[in-house]
Amino acid sequence: MITGYLFLILALAFTVGANVVFTLAKRQEAGAALLKAGRVLATLAAVSVVAASGTLIYLIAGHHFEVKYVAEYSARRSNQWYLMASFWGGQEGSLLLWGVWTAILGAVLAWRSGDKTARVWPVWGVVQVFLLGLILLKCPFALGTGAVPADGKGLNPLLENMWMVIHPPILFLGFASTLAPFVWTLYGLIYRDWDGWAKSVFSWTLFSFSLLGLGLSLGGYWAYETLGWGGFWAWDPVENSSLVPWLFLTAMLHGVPLQLKNGGYKVSNLLIGFLPFATMFYGTFLTRTGVLADFSVHSFSSLGQDGYYAMLTGVCLAFAVPLVLIAWNFNRIPKPPAYERVESREFGYFLASMTLGIIGLIVAIGMSAPLITRLWTEKGAGAEQSFYNQATYPLVILFSVAMAVTPYLSWKAAQKDTLEKEMDSVRRRLLLPYAGAILLTVVAAGFAMYFGLRRPYQILLFATSTFSVLANTAMLLPRMKTSGARKTVGGFVAHIGAGLLLVGVCSLIVFSNHVERVMLIKNFPVTVLGFKLTYLGNSSQPYDREDNAVRIRIEKNGRVWEGRPRFYYAQWENRDTVFANPPAILPSVYNMNSVTDVQKMMPWNNPYPAGDLYLAFSEGPFSQGDGKERPLHPNAGFTLSDGKTATFDADGYSFTLLSFTMDDKAMEIVRTGNEVAMKALPKITFTAQVGVMYGKEMKIVEPHFVLEQQSGARYSHPAAIPGAKGETVMLNLVPPSDEQWATADPFKTINFQTINVPDVTEHVYVDVSTKPLISLVWIGSLLYTLGGFVAYRRRAVEQGILGKG
Repeated sequence: MITGYLFLILALAFTVGANVVFTLAKRQEAGAALLKAGRVLATLAAVSVVAASGTLIYLIAGHHFEVKYVAEYSARRSNQWYLMASFWGGQEGSLLLWGVWTAILGAVLAWRSGDKTARVWPVWGVVQVFLLGLILLKCPFALGTGAVPADGKGLNPLLENMWMVIHPPILFLGFASTLAPFVWTLYGLIYRDWDGWAKSVFSWTLFSFSLLGLGLSLGGYWAYETLGWGGFWAWDPVENSSLVPWLFLTAMLHGVPLQLKNGGYKVSNLLIGFLPFATMFYGTFLTRTGVLADFSVHSFSSLGQDGYYAMLTGVCLAFAVPLVLIAWNFNRIPKPPAYERVESREFGYFLASMTLGIIGLIVAIGMSAPLITRLWTEKGAGAEQSFYNQATYPLVILFSVAMAVTPYLSWKAAQKDTLEKEMDSVRRRLLLPYAGAILLTVVAAGFAMYFGLRRPYQILLFATSTFSVLANTAMLLPRMKTSGARKTVGGFVAHIGAGLLLVGVCSLIVFSNHVERVMLIKNFPVTVLGFKLTYLGNSSQPYDREDNAVRIRIEKNGRVWEGRPRFYYAQWENRDTVFANPPAILPSVYNMNSVTDVQKMMPWNNPYPAGDLYLAFSEGPFSQGDGKERPLHPNAGFTLSDGKTATFDADGYSFTLLSFTMDDKAMEIVRTGNEVAMKALPKITFTAQVGVMYGKEMKIVEPHFVLEQQSGARYSHPAAIPGAKGETVMLNLVPPSDEQWATADPFKTINFQTINVPDVTEHVYVDVSTKPLISLVWIGSLLYTLGGFVAYRRRAVEQGILGKG
């Protein structure tokens, strides 16, 4: 729509104007007036991008399907929350979301950077111009071609979840905020303000760390609650593209204070300072250009050739410009030592920063494995989960020890004659946390041995993580007594959160249990992992999207509750293809590759005292009623012409095509011979009337498919036919292939297919697993986020970014 384009062009013009004015403000005597003008222009740019976003929201809410993006990612059936999620459900909308947050933070930077604004903002402006250009290149306001569809395709069913309403805006705000450390790093390199940039960047780094960490946690919880594989982190390249910047931000949080305290670590901080944004941009390139389409279940479709080269250029510049400036200034950068003794707090900060930086590099290498391995293999190969786990394990242990011990050490360690006395004091103060960690580890190891010790090396990480939690708790509690000291507790809270998260992960690895494909027969209890499970039936029909749970009663130790994993069929089309395959009952939505009726299976988890009991549908066939497992029939494909019969003696079926018609409106136009009117129809429904003989029973059914004129998509709607012993079988009308459609008479013969559909109202297979102490993962995630925001508020008030209220 022209209005959306106009707002984006205005935003681009205001951004360029702000850049010009800020650049002039550095050189003119009337700098104050120009500075104010630049700030106004930066604000107008943000207002324009927000207005463009408001336009897209209006188009989605009003079902303006003439706009291609609206037709692709929203539908009339979607409720208001999922319509909101349609904004960022696709490539174009999520780019606009990124642009909105970038422009808003750019306005904040313009007004809150003091006398450095004219020097720091132009770098931000250059990136903002690039991003707005990318949005215009891949614009959500582009009109579709052909007739306007009556309805849109809607979101991927996996995204129809409340966490997808909450998670992406927070994550993209975190993405946008990584630009702040980048521009402050370049400011320090360009103007050789070796310490001034560090003072300014610290609060921004805390802000970005907190938001990106919260976005990562919400994404993990969405995966755990929605996808049904029982985990929350799979080392997928898209997950890693957010994790790597967060790791470098965390490294900065330990490196910048070291520089502010003693002036050391300058080169390392400059090297780390540009990496959060550069690696975020690199990850965006990997996941948005189709480079990782074969290696990530989350990657977007291609940006197109222009978008590919634009992104590649941006990535190269994001790495090259800072590295060239660092090399150019290397001999000019002061290099005092980062620490004098290992028994000092300086060394603890140095160790933490270096450890986190190395972990970030390892994950970045794993994320890049598909590209790296293409140097010697044709298709490349992704890094296995074992690579990440084994490579980072010793470093995580080292970091957890640093989290525990460093707060107890003094800045600038004592002289040699008093050092032993100081170390004795540290050891005494750490004695109680250390003893508590040993005791808890012994208890945990005992439980692990009792239940069958798995991966015993995880016990060491359990010990160091518990030590970190107890040591930081001991530092936190005294500071909670006074209001002044409470402002300084952010780091301790974040460390407690990180430690709890690691304890939760260790518990899952060591103590969790999993049983696959448990057959539950209706009203027949089965004991699994100490829980008595009884399948009670469905809450409704599986095509009911509003009330669709499979009810399972769970009993343990006198307590009874009901698990309700969700199960329903949702029509959805993958964005990369517009041609329909016959509908199939899919084991999981990961295998979707076409227009189809998708079986959407949502797991269920409920907290019990030690963690979660997790129920998810198995990938195997469902039971058929007598307790004996029968595999699904292979799909039987056949063709019919008018009046002809196909017989299948083995299955006892015969099929006769009685008629094949279009809907009334299309037939009326066909009779008039008006080709223009025919092409203007948004959709055409083709229906086959088939007589089905099964045994002695005759039934007439009408499977049909819908042709979307604009997109060419063909949606199949099968019909139920009789089956053995209550079994449901579907007869599907298969749309013509491309080759058939190009012939003079594409419907000379009609393609059909039968699909055996298990009766989920009687028997199901489920995977059952226990997730002990998984609540510590979520609590830890919230605590490190909270700690980051507490620390951010303190620093932002000190720098004048926030008021003291």
